[in-house]
Amino acid sequence: MFNRLDKKGVLAGLLLFMGFMLVCTVAAKGIYRNGLPRVWLCKAEKGSLYYEINGTGTILPGETYGVYVPQGLRVHTSSVRTGEQIQEGDVLFVLDMDDLERQIREETAGLNHLRAQINDLAGEQTRQDQERKRMEERLLADYDALVAQQDLLVNNAELAAESARLRMKDAENDDEQSALDYGLYKKAYEQAQNTLEQARLDREEAIRNWNRSLEDARADKGSSTAERVRLSGELVARERTLDQLKQLKEDEGKIIAQEAGTVLKCAVGTGERTVDGACVLYTRTGDGVEVKLAEEDGKRLSIGDKVSLQCKSSLGEIKRFQGIVRYQENQDGQHVLRIDADVSGLPAGQTVSMNYSCNSESYDMVIPISALYEELSSGYVYVEEEVEGILGTEHRTRKVSVTVLERNGGYAAISSAALGPDSRIIERSNKEFTENEAVRVMED
Repeated sequence: MFNRLDKKGVLAGLLLFMGFMLVCTVAAKGIYRNGLPRVWLCKAEKGSLYYEINGTGTILPGETYGVYVPQGLRVHTSSVRTGEQIQEGDVLFVLDMDDLERQIREETAGLNHLRAQINDLAGEQTRQDQERKRMEERLLADYDALVAQQDLLVNNAELAAESARLRMKDAENDDEQSALDYGLYKKAYEQAQNTLEQARLDREEAIRNWNRSLEDARADKGSSTAERVRLSGELVARERTLDQLKQLKEDEGKIIAQEAGTVLKCAVGTGERTVDGACVLYTRTGDGVEVKLAEEDGKRLSIGDKVSLQCKSSLGEIKRFQGIVRYQENQDGQHVLRIDADVSGLPAGQTVSMNYSCNSESYDMVIPISALYEELSSGYVYVEEEVEGILGTEHRTRKVSVTVLERNGGYAAISSAALGPDSRIIERSNKEFTENEAVRVMED
């Protein structure tokens, strides 16, 4: 009886102990699991990276136009001011017609006087040309006689020199001639040689002087010609001015804007006279948009890409329009875009917002950027694997090297021979972990 009760007590104690151990094991396992880093998993998927690029730019100024009229005309009325918006065909200012007609009369009289001066100079030029021609003809006619005369003098000097040489030679070979006679003949020969040399020099000088005279005869002295050229240039300029004045008269003195734009400068006022230069300077409505982006963003765009633009009008309304990239370049670490767009009605310098979206090429492995780790020039991810441990099946981490092909703000395209479509990549965790560390897998 006692033995049976003793056995039952031992068995009950054993069961109680085993239950207690089970509870402790479960509790320990729960505590252990709760202390593990919690991780969320993902898989690499095929796809492309999406980019949305935003930038801010300004409307570029259009072409600048200058309004020019002849200097010194009186302005009857002026209706433009600096900074004012003008439209094509607007009257900028009106000239005084009485003053304009007076200028036309004075310009006509001045032109007639210039033409008379030019005609007088032309007559003088004709007379000078005739005189030079007569002188040239006389010189050409005298040339043969001049050369013949100089050649004769040289020939006579040559004969005299040769005769003196022969006499000196005979005296040298004649024993009966005294040394004094030989000296006289030698001196006579030297004088004849000097005379010959001078005759030759005189011939060259005479021909040289003749050539100079011929050049002078043929040369245009240039005084009357230069003056006539100057007056002819002045005549052309004044004829052009007269044509402009007559055209202004036909237009009733009204100066019209050829393009719409903004007045940059107005150099004339009512009652004033026109200046030597632009009376009115204005810039045409904006000529496209310039946008500056970070260099990495700028590389995503190419010439011909369409972008979305947006800005506020002068009335505070949001204006949305499209543009096309026409030019791009790098400037001081920034990517500058020139965009063709219809910016009519918007002033130069207006701020414009740009938006552009695109997709990269398709990749076999795309993962969230949060799953990617990088050290210097290498990249890696952690994958989760099931292993058997003391407390049963555990989830542990393994480090896998990858090559980063491309990335955007949220995702990265990678390649790795150690990863497959079913690899369980750790996307994020609630705290840091290391390789081969046990983790707790969470479901979203």
